[in-house]
Amino acid sequence: MAASLLVAGQRMQQERTSRAVEIIVEWAEMRDMAALAGMNDSEALAALKNAGVIGIAVDEMTVAEYRSGGRIIPTERPALSLPAGPFAFALVSDEPLLEAIAARIPARLKSPASAKGGVVFYTRSGKTAVMPGLSLLEVNDISLGLPAEEIAAVRGTGLDVVARLRNDNGLTSGAIRQEMAGLKSARIYHVIFSGDQVLGYRKLLKEAASALAANNITFVSIEFGKQKGTEGLERSLQGFFVRLHSITRPEMAAITPPEAVERFSRAVKERNIRICYLRLFQMADENIVRMNLNYIARLRDALIKSGYEMNIAAPAPNRDPSSLLHLLAGIGVVAGALLLLTALASISNTWLGVLSGAGVLMAIAASLMPGSLGLRALALLAALSFPILALVRYPTHRAEAEGCQKPFWSIALSHYLMISATSLLGALLIVGLLSRQEFMMKVSQFSGIKLAHALPLLFLALLYIVDGFPYGETWREQKRRVWDNLQKLWERPVLIGQVAFFLAATVILLFIVMRTGNDAGVGVSPLELKFRAILDRVLIVRPRTKEFLFGHPVLIAGLALAALGRRRWGTPLVVLAAIGQMSMINTFCHIHTPLAISAIRTANGLLWGGLIGLFLSALIGRFAVRQEEAVAAGEPAAEARSG
Repeated sequence: MAASLLVAGQRMQQERTSRAVEIIVEWAEMRDMAALAGMNDSEALAALKNAGVIGIAVDEMTVAEYRSGGRIIPTERPALSLPAGPFAFALVSDEPLLEAIAARIPARLKSPASAKGGVVFYTRSGKTAVMPGLSLLEVNDISLGLPAEEIAAVRGTGLDVVARLRNDNGLTSGAIRQEMAGLKSARIYHVIFSGDQVLGYRKLLKEAASALAANNITFVSIEFGKQKGTEGLERSLQGFFVRLHSITRPEMAAITPPEAVERFSRAVKERNIRICYLRLFQMADENIVRMNLNYIARLRDALIKSGYEMNIAAPAPNRDPSSLLHLLAGIGVVAGALLLLTALASISNTWLGVLSGAGVLMAIAASLMPGSLGLRALALLAALSFPILALVRYPTHRAEAEGCQKPFWSIALSHYLMISATSLLGALLIVGLLSRQEFMMKVSQFSGIKLAHALPLLFLALLYIVDGFPYGETWREQKRRVWDNLQKLWERPVLIGQVAFFLAATVILLFIVMRTGNDAGVGVSPLELKFRAILDRVLIVRPRTKEFLFGHPVLIAGLALAALGRRRWGTPLVVLAAIGQMSMINTFCHIHTPLAISAIRTANGLLWGGLIGLFLSALIGRFAVRQEEAVAAGEPAAEARSG
């Protein structure tokens, strides 16, 4: 635990020091805004800078785009000394553009060495660039680099230039190195890839990563962008990149500026986003320019208020914990699993020693295993074992036994706090195992999230049904008792109410599991989204619904029922309440979320879920008193007291 606390402290320190966030707007959208307002480029860029924009995204231009702009014009054969052949000709407006053509097209399209004819680009001064074996149609989609005039305009207002590059089909490793070296010489240090592929996809991702690193250029990964090759490039960069969030053009048509500000703010605070790629609102409104500038300024102010600084985004430095700290955290997980085993069965000291030694060896192997597979396996073991351990250590029969000594609500609350503390020990160990750059940048993720939600719940349900807790018996006596309980359960008549409860519990479990993970099978309704937004505004960090509105209140209610002597009703509630405990652990499995945010989210869930649970307990206690009074008065009771 001490090792995990040390890792958590180091991680929080790193998250506090990495606070630079960059707001970016596209060059093309800046031009549209300037046209609406009657501004020139410099005036529009200055207005955006004053509102809070840090960088401007500039796209490469293709041969086709230069042709449509009139800077490359197909012509008849000019008066030039060229060999005979079926040449096509194109007049180029200036020599820098001709130089870009001569350098970039051969690096992206291989022409036959023995080809006769091709395409000739030339300037009025007689300079030529001959592309043998190619046609104008073949070179149309070739990128010719970032427009120099746009770069100069952005630099003139003190803004950061962010390159948007394409992945040409014929790209070579030499062309990639050339591209990155050119960006470095132009003092451009951020790259966003346009289209549906990153640079180097499919076979040159390692070369692209090497060229980026060698030239100190930061790759910008688009959240939810699903560009082909992103995961491979991120792995090759070992987590040294920054993440970007944007709102798509179709979404912009249906969102308001306050909603967009809230969405970007949440992405920065909760998902380690460091670049906000803003698309401007486009409406036929004379105040649209002012509206966009106010939108940018509101986002800037919201981020500054949350403790971030508006500056050029940079990857966080690598401060991965040592293997020794991972090993110690892994031993903690093994110890928790052994505690669970001893809580479930009577084990001799000899066997306990053997299992402890095997567990330590397993932790050593997992911590030394290349990659993150071993650490993820240990994290999954923690996520599976600690919520079970928490509820096994404080079962309902224990609350029932204490019911005659203390107020029932006090018993329920104390057990609720101890159960939650035990679960959070597992969460802390997961933090100690997975707080590495690759997890914080979401290159690797916790594995088995749906299993970690379903398996503990099913195991606890079976455990409570067969009353599998040890009562100071030998292992043989415990097995005989559990087997007898299973036989009695098999022979017991099934009541309609029990079937209904089982079906309801199954539906709830399936719904929870489907809603869990990165690829949830069930979407979020608009009403729930509005409810979440309200919680975010009121509580700063929204607690998870399945914790504070379901798991935690149901846990306290179940423990209260047990303390009142109604364990038959309390036990199923406590089993269902395991959902809240598993959800708490799952919160800390999202390593890309800042640790402070996860802690506040969990604390909010425990506080408000506990208050709701105490309110339910008060209602339960009042109902129990009335029922006892009715029994004392000789009236029919709704339910007899059961142990």
